[in-house]
Amino acid sequence: MVSARNSTKIASARNSTKIASTRNSTKIVSAKNSTKIASARNSTKIASARNSTKIASARNSTKIVSASNSTKIVSARNSTKIVSVKNSTKIASARISTKIVSARNSTKIASARNSTKRASARNSTKRVSARHSTKIVSARNST
Repeated sequence: MVSARNSTKIASARNSTKIASTRNSTKIVSAKNSTKIASARNSTKIASARNSTKIASARNSTKIVSASNSTKIVSARNSTKIVSVKNSTKIASARISTKIVSARNSTKIASARNSTKRASARNSTKRVSARHSTKIVSARNST
């Protein structure tokens, strides 16, 4: 996915996840069971080792609680929530929100304004979009 303002990119390798967005953006790069996050304005940085987590948050703070190879994130304006199961990720953000619920190597996404819903099974992905549907490459306030 590549979108403009308030956009999100996701690319995952083995048990890893990369997210890169523009304004109010969040980047996640995880190694084996590790996670790094660097966001722009309202930024948050996270660097975790195996089953460990470090957090440095800016203006709009972020909280993280990680289990074995899991991560939870809750941030403020343009917020992001992440809850991961084994090698899975959930994301729920506020303004121009995005929600991701994944099972083992699966992903669900449900966003509010300009909403998009995804329901995936193991290693599968489904999309159901509501008002103002989402495209892989979308413009302002897209996902």
